[in-house]
Amino acid sequence: MIKLNNGATPIVWLVRNGGPMERPFCGVVVAETNTGYHPYVCWSMFSDDGEEWDCVWGNYCHTIDEAIESFNERIAGSIDDVSIYENRKGELIENIK
Repeated sequence: MIKLNNGATPIVWLVRNGGPMERPFCGVVVAETNTGYHPYVCWSMFSDDGEEWDCVWGNYCHTIDEAIESFNERIAGSIDDVSIYENRKGELIENIK
């Protein structure tokens, strides 16, 4: 399981290696927030070690379905670049397309 530095709980995430001028790891995450008004959020995330992640550019949602829709929109077009996918159980799938 990855750790979000803001304390939110990751539900599903997609990770890729960072490119030139990016941090080593980049991704998108749907998380359960620790705020009451918007219980779910979809963030872009960045990491230097692939374990602890900084989150930015959030789309805060009232339902998990809204958050997953935002997630799918963010990853559309970038799925060919992805080599690692992890879910809440920490399962690893190589080279999804």
